[in-house]
Amino acid sequence: SFCTLLPPPIQKTQTNMYTYVTTKSAANALCRKWRELGIIAVDTEFMRSDTFYPMLCLIQVFDGSGVALLDPFELRGDGLDGFISLLGDRKVTKVFFDMPQDVECFVTGLRATHLETIFDIKIALAFGVDGLPYSNSYSTSVATVTGVTLPKDQQRSDWYRRPLLERQRQYAANDVVHMLDVYKYVAKHLQESNRLVWAWEECESRKDMLLRDCRGDKYVLPSSKYNPGALSRDQQYLLGVLLSMRERMAKQRNTPRGWLAKDTDIVSAVKKGYTPNVYFTEFWQHAHLTITNPPHTPASFSPTPSSRKSAITKLRTELIPLAESLNMEPSLLAPSHVLEEMIVTKQLPPSWRSHTGMFNAVSHLL
Repeated sequence: SFCTLLPPPIQKTQTNMYTYVTTKSAANALCRKWRELGIIAVDTEFMRSDTFYPMLCLIQVFDGSGVALLDPFELRGDGLDGFISLLGDRKVTKVFFDMPQDVECFVTGLRATHLETIFDIKIALAFGVDGLPYSNSYSTSVATVTGVTLPKDQQRSDWYRRPLLERQRQYAANDVVHMLDVYKYVAKHLQESNRLVWAWEECESRKDMLLRDCRGDKYVLPSSKYNPGALSRDQQYLLGVLLSMRERMAKQRNTPRGWLAKDTDIVSAVKKGYTPNVYFTEFWQHAHLTITNPPHTPASFSPTPSSRKSAITKLRTELIPLAESLNMEPSLLAPSHVLEEMIVTKQLPPSWRSHTGMFNAVSHLL
């Protein structure tokens, strides 16, 4: 069952006060305190300019009375084991704002295997919160709820550098110190509209999807502007093979996908059946062998037909009025994976959506 309790009254803290944590004993002591409190706000600072995985550079935690800045460089080895264990503790609520890259940092950077009781304020806003539209950024949400304007001067600074500058530490502390205020406001409004349990359920579902994506070799199909759907069935299978190859290689080398091969070049090579002679990188050497000796397309391979993509678009358009009547973000009510499952099974997957009238609104199109 999902926790629907609001956090205890939040004690205001001076944003120029924080604890910079560099030892395992200090980190463990804080984690014991956080377990007793039962709720914390969490944020991260990371770099990702020339790597596949985000490079975790700082973890910020606010517990209602103080900010702790955990330095993962100083806490290498087992220094963050207590925090990793805390992430998997169901009894402790971890509040985030837009969690995908934070989760990725913990899974790929800290090797965390379990993340439990995660609440993402950004997801919650999509359920309709008076005064806080889904389009709000974190800083805008903080300003609306608390009247505080967060500084942005260090947003693009070098978080890898050591020692961190004092202004970087202040920025990091400011970035998390008001998150529980926003959470309390959002949770109160969703509890009043009987949607808080829905938000918890959606946060759990999104978190599980993120964990699967982080651990697997799922590749991202090129943008429709490259028209991959115009490829034949065999070409679409070959495209998938090449994209999977790039994904594995990018992860092994911790290199951005685009540094190995651009989407446009891969789609073009599949269409033409050869790779240009200008490519001498390791990826294109393997790709050339694969393209010139294409693998057999399994009989079980079934690319998503264009008719299904059209059906998804039609369903999504049909559901916009319902989403608006519910004061809910359309992309939350009707994400592609839910619509695709509805088209295939002619049923709505079990979830909070069954209480919205969603299936009845589109059943005539299935």
